[in-house]
Amino acid sequence: MAKVGALGLAWLCFALLATSSHADPKAIPIDAIEVVPPGTPVESPPSPPASPPPPPATVGSPVFAPIAPIVAPISGPVSSPPAVGKVMFWDEFYTNFGDKNTVFPGTPTGSTIQLGLDNTTGSGFRSKYPYLYGHLSMKLKLVGGNSAGTVTSYYLASVFTKWCELDFEFLGNVSGQPYILQTNVFSEGKGDREQRIYLWFDPSADYHSYGILWNEKLILFLVDDVVIRVYHNVAGLGSEYPPYLTYQPMYIYSSIWNGEKWATRGGADKTDWSQQPFLASYTEFDVENACKVKGENDNEINVCNEQLKTSSYNDAAHQTLTDVQIEDLRRTRDQYIIYDYCTDAKRFNVTPVECAINWP
Repeated sequence: MAKVGALGLAWLCFALLATSSHADPKAIPIDAIEVVPPGTPVESPPSPPASPPPPPATVGSPVFAPIAPIVAPISGPVSSPPAVGKVMFWDEFYTNFGDKNTVFPGTPTGSTIQLGLDNTTGSGFRSKYPYLYGHLSMKLKLVGGNSAGTVTSYYLASVFTKWCELDFEFLGNVSGQPYILQTNVFSEGKGDREQRIYLWFDPSADYHSYGILWNEKLILFLVDDVVIRVYHNVAGLGSEYPPYLTYQPMYIYSSIWNGEKWATRGGADKTDWSQQPFLASYTEFDVENACKVKGENDNEINVCNEQLKTSSYNDAAHQTLTDVQIEDLRRTRDQYIIYDYCTDAKRFNVTPVECAINWP
């Protein structure tokens, strides 16, 4: 806890800067600044071919199945925007840049926010408070048609100098090609842990849920409650393992921005501005099963650590992977993954040590 207190002032200063910012932190090139802000995209790993590969002859090749899900549906059809009684956008979030490109369609007003991107600016929003542990999610409907060059994001990030971050980044596509979902994990300012998958559905046709379950043992990346990635707490196994995300509360950010330099086939497909504005919608903001940090002192962190002990997101069932989750991860690896930092010998002479633990 002494570590948190020492960083409290830095956290407050960064939080004030983040509150007043009107530029997307993810749009800043990584080589243009000395201290990389939360959300800046790292050098992109190679993108997959322009067309999805055919069904594999052997296990381990990527496959795009736009109709059949990798598991049976969790419960019923995909939800539409929420009814009265759900958390409204204004309750927990505010727009932090690109106000002219944000609208609030649907009824009641505030149940859904639509972010837009044109050739002048993107747009985005941020949570009013950071969170330390919890089960956080929202539903997204992505840009349809030719979205090449666009990046729609939903991520958690702290505001320490050596920040922590958990990313969902949806990389646009040329019409008729599948979207790519890139996930990444930053631990105390160190990222380079990208994984990319083809989604098994069209994410621009309807709303789908994307979420994070984060406790003291593991972090789950969830798509419609299906586990697509796990990041275990292995910090106690030795100094060669990366530090776990245990003491830095993280804000929720969402945005749409122009990533044509790298996002689609490594920058080969540029943004077609004749298609502007590019629109993505967010709804069903679920932040209630998480610990909100309203101050910058150690006591706030202690409250979240105490809440963790009795929380549903840290109960025995969520401290290890279930058999179903293990099968989800294996199916993701065998059928949907198209890039994994764990197997990139060009970037890493030695496989990162956490990889053997994070893949079942």
